[in-house]
Amino acid sequence: MIGAAQVTKLISDLQYTAYEAGHEHPLLIAIDQENGGCNTIAADDDIRQFPSAMGVVAGNDRDRAKLIATATAKEMKCLGVNWILGPVLDVVSNPSAHPLGVRMMDEDPSAVSRFGADFIAGYHDGGVATCGKHFPSYGNVQVDDTGADIPCVPDTMEELTRKAFMPFQSAIQEGVDSIMVGACAMPNIREGLDVKHACLSETVVSNILRQRLRFPGVIVSECLEVESLHESLGFGQAAIMALSAGCDMLMVCHSFMNQLEAIEGVQTALENGILSEMQVRDSAQRISKMRRRCTSWSTALKPSGTSGLSTLALSHSKLARSAYESSITVVRDTKSVLPIRSTTSQPLELLLLTPLLEPLSSLSNMGEHIKETESSTGQKQYMEGELTFRELGLLLAKHWEGKIVHTSYAASGIRPYHEDLVSRAQVVIAVTADVSRNSYQYGFTKHVGMLCDISSNPKQFIVVATSSPYDFLNVLQIPTYICTYDYTHLALCSLVRVLLGYIRPVGVPPGHSPVIDLSNDTPERKDSLGWLVQQWDPRRDMDGIIRFLCRVNDIWRPWANMTHENVHYLLQETLNSPDSMILLVKNTSTHVIYGVCITSYVEAIARAAIAFLAVDPEKRNQGIGRSLYQRAVTRLVQQYNPRDIQLGSDMPAMVPGTSTYARKVAGPSILMNWMLNQGWEEAIKRQTYILKISELMALAPLMNSNSNRWTFEILTNEREFDITSYSTRCLEPYIQNNSTLLSPEVVQKMYHNAFQASNGVDVLIVRNSASKAVVASALLCSRQSLPAKYFPTLGPNDAELAGILIDPTTEVSHVLSYLLAMAIVRCRYRGIINVESRLAGSYLDLNVFLKAGFQILGEFSTLYCGTSRLAQGGHVSTLNGN
Repeated sequence: MIGAAQVTKLISDLQYTAYEAGHEHPLLIAIDQENGGCNTIAADDDIRQFPSAMGVVAGNDRDRAKLIATATAKEMKCLGVNWILGPVLDVVSNPSAHPLGVRMMDEDPSAVSRFGADFIAGYHDGGVATCGKHFPSYGNVQVDDTGADIPCVPDTMEELTRKAFMPFQSAIQEGVDSIMVGACAMPNIREGLDVKHACLSETVVSNILRQRLRFPGVIVSECLEVESLHESLGFGQAAIMALSAGCDMLMVCHSFMNQLEAIEGVQTALENGILSEMQVRDSAQRISKMRRRCTSWSTALKPSGTSGLSTLALSHSKLARSAYESSITVVRDTKSVLPIRSTTSQPLELLLLTPLLEPLSSLSNMGEHIKETESSTGQKQYMEGELTFRELGLLLAKHWEGKIVHTSYAASGIRPYHEDLVSRAQVVIAVTADVSRNSYQYGFTKHVGMLCDISSNPKQFIVVATSSPYDFLNVLQIPTYICTYDYTHLALCSLVRVLLGYIRPVGVPPGHSPVIDLSNDTPERKDSLGWLVQQWDPRRDMDGIIRFLCRVNDIWRPWANMTHENVHYLLQETLNSPDSMILLVKNTSTHVIYGVCITSYVEAIARAAIAFLAVDPEKRNQGIGRSLYQRAVTRLVQQYNPRDIQLGSDMPAMVPGTSTYARKVAGPSILMNWMLNQGWEEAIKRQTYILKISELMALAPLMNSNSNRWTFEILTNEREFDITSYSTRCLEPYIQNNSTLLSPEVVQKMYHNAFQASNGVDVLIVRNSASKAVVASALLCSRQSLPAKYFPTLGPNDAELAGILIDPTTEVSHVLSYLLAMAIVRCRYRGIINVESRLAGSYLDLNVFLKAGFQILGEFSTLYCGTSRLAQGGHVSTLNGN
């Protein structure tokens, strides 16, 4: 493709063809536009260049990451593209010779999860569909040198779950539209199972991704034109196996004949009954849903093209420049040579040593250089590959007062003229690009470093990695080491500005990103400040807490959509009791709040809870989180002497723990790791689900509501229902679950409050039609009701289905299904639009809720730790006032 105009014309022609052929929705036009050095459509006068994924994460600014994704999506949409095959969610585990390189984000699965979610949200804001890749993760992929062409992921299921799956779970939470499954081998996924190609494996595609991770979207196979795959199976057979495994879409990228063979194979499999029509229909429905969501004929037939791009150019150029400048990473500068400068009045001679490399793209600002490579006789003046870094030399020469000598090096290694140039220079800059694949660069750079060390004249030696940061990341003998993550025009400009001191480098290398957790504290740090922790004053601190929650909602996303009214209700009603406590760290002069910890205590079961713990993003790593945590635990132990302390609060229903799965609302489960580091290693962990049905009025009627085996009624007289004995009988089998939701005493109190309420709550009862015995009950609470104080996030059109009790001697699943159906009918009658419910893991059947129309809004892990263990671990200190 020549440029943006030609791409727009091609895509528009394709869409017109589809429209005239009667397609219901526009074609999905997918593209690999990962930025950095991986762009299907390269940067030119119309398309902006942004850093690679690892470069963006190095900038450590999630807001900027989202803006970059949005900008990329908007530019692609101008061309007619509606599906970006990204983000890359692989977690770096084995950086040595990794084929993905800077296309990956980081070594920390939590960082990849956070930024991956930001990329997805940004792409969506820009109006395109997304595709997380490469499941199950190529982060630890191994590629042998036998020529077999089969990448291998050696991890066990346990290892994948602990690390590699986290970003994919987070992406599913954020609503990723599709996920690409790799063609890698997985020999250790399960004992007795040797997966040759993940995208052809029902275990990987259907059992793990679709069922275990609960991914509802489109599953795409990696390109089937892998040599080992088509040689052993053929495209037709591979296509059949991929669809049978559970893939919805097949990728065959390069050959029309191969595409035809794959289509014919699928057609034959349908005719012979190898593939079921139902399975293909289900896949088609998922694809159609994605097409409806991200395409429309109005935009597909008339993309804005270059005119649309021109309106974005100025703002996107500023964003790109800012992103690149923030990505430049100074890993080490042990001899403090940066910024490079002369220590005398005499200008220094600078030697720039660069490898011979092909440019990233024929469109990446190379046009003017190519013109300069030819003399008047038409002969080339530069070796092939030498032009790639010529621009770096020119940029340095613009600002460097002394002499600059720029020469290249190649696989032939260091030559006598290199040694001579090093001996004469006072500043030596050696550039590398992916040493793991170009091992000669490693030897050359180490040799140059040795020459600088033994020289009688002091030299400033700097190594710049322009691709993988792992070239010399852990080689401490390199005293000054800088990473740029790619060698595009803006990356080189930003590098020069850092070298010469025009900007301060702020980038961080992979695996070294500041931990962004709910406490925003680093447990290993011993010199943290001791912060004054105070209890809140409602008259003075109400507005400050509301503003604080707005500042931290990107970290604690379950509260991201809470209104000021919700927060007032939470603070004044839910937490306005002797058994709740709100602790603050704030500026004692301005009263700006820096950190908040909310605790609660349930007397009936002698359980205390750290319900909420967060620190202002601008005040991280200063000990605020630890100060709040220490004071909270101490107060809880000394005031209540609880049996145990819980991380998270399901009653009152704020946030039941740290998120392990959610869609659009849950934050990263980093607090779990922080608490484990604080001594909770032996804590009990339990899962809790938050479930929700939205837009109830639009739901089709449920079949179970017509059952004649049970009768439904709304109870108003507490004397007609012995909640004490009934709740005890229903919940006794789950007494070891530990959930406050399943405590008979807590449930009984909720029911008593419901009967006392004047309006806004229904006590729902299901009876056996024959015996008239109660077989199920629940509370339907709107925000106006007395029990609603347990559910502070309810909106004006919301209700909570709480206190669900099912007689364990009855047909639990069938009765539960009937109860849910009748509850939905009641909600419609009352004009309730959205209804939520909370389900403690192992209590009742989650699938019954899902079949009734509920969706999983969040899955949380709740920790419980005995008070005695915390006291022994030094978590309880002596109180000295506030």
